[in-house]
Amino acid sequence: MDDPASHRRARELDDSKLSFGVRHGEVACLARAGLYATAAEAYEALMPEYINYPTHDGPRLTVLALIAAGQGRVSVADSYFRSARSIFLAGNKAYDAALVTLDWSLFLLDQNRPEEVLPLAVSMGIEALGVARETLASWAILQAAAERRELTRAVAESVVRTLGEERVGAKAGR
Repeated sequence: MDDPASHRRARELDDSKLSFGVRHGEVACLARAGLYATAAEAYEALMPEYINYPTHDGPRLTVLALIAAGQGRVSVADSYFRSARSIFLAGNKAYDAALVTLDWSLFLLDQNRPEEVLPLAVSMGIEALGVARETLASWAILQAAAERRELTRAVAESVVRTLGEERVGAKAGR
C-alpha cells in the first residue's frame, strides 16, 4: 500500500498512541465503508504495532471480523466476532460488547441466519446492565423483533445507528 498523506501525518504525531489510534480508526472506517481489500492492506501495515497495545485486542478483532465478513470468510468472521465480544465482556466493556454484537447480528442476518441473532440479543440484554437506558431500550427492541421472528436488517441497522449516536454523544460530553 502506498503512503498517502494521511498515513504520513498520523506517524508524524508526537504521541505514538494517538498515531496508532488514528491509523486503527482509519482501518475501521475503511472496513465499515465496505472497502475490505484496502482495509485489509491498512491492517497489515498496522499489524506489528498492535503488539504494543494489547488492550486494543477487542477493537482489533472487531475490525478483522468486519473485513472477514466483507470478504465472505464466514467461519473466520464468526470466530473474530465471538472473540471480540468475549474480550469486551471480560473487560467489563458492555457498550463495546453491545456494538460488536450488533455488527455480528447484521452479519448473521446477511447470512440468512436470523435464528442465531435471538440468543445474542437475549444475552446482551442481560450482560449490558450498567449501560445507558437507551442502549437497553435498543436491545429490548432487537430482542422483541427476534423473538417474533420479525427481525430484519433494517431493524438491526436502526439499533446500530441509535447506539452509534449515543456513543458519539457520550464521548462529546466527556
